[in-house]
Amino acid sequence: MKRIRVRKEYRFKFWIFIFIILSLCFIFIPRSNRAMMTSFFSKRCISDQQVYSRRLKDRVVDYSSFAKLSGIEKCADGGDITRKVLSGQLFPVSSGRYYKVEDMTHSYPYLTRDAKILLNEIGRRFDDKISGEGFKGSRFLVTSMTRTSEKL
Repeated sequence: MKRIRVRKEYRFKFWIFIFIILSLCFIFIPRSNRAMMTSFFSKRCISDQQVYSRRLKDRVVDYSSFAKLSGIEKCADGGDITRKVLSGQLFPVSSGRYYKVEDMTHSYPYLTRDAKILLNEIGRRFDDKISGEGFKGSRFLVTSMTRTSEKL
């Protein structure tokens, strides 16, 4: 393979030209696209979970206190989950029109009636939002639901 060499008298001008092109790219490419480009070329793994948790102010403590107020007590194991399903406190959740329930290793695919209604509402809103973007028919993945004390 033949290497292209720049004449000695043009090397400085060549590097100035490259610097100007990169500077213009930095100035005119929007910040969001720059972040995407740097993450694309980065070898470092990015954990989106932390970013979303900070943005959503996600607090498990709040969920636990709300569950207690709703009359739902902690489940120690799978047997407690089964008893709550049989008593009508929890309902099984399977993949729906708007979402797909993944195989769960650390949780169980059961929710309260209100949580199941909320999941369907989130799915409907998700579908409404992305249908205008050309992703109509896409579904999001649900990877975790009800956990027991032994699987925390």
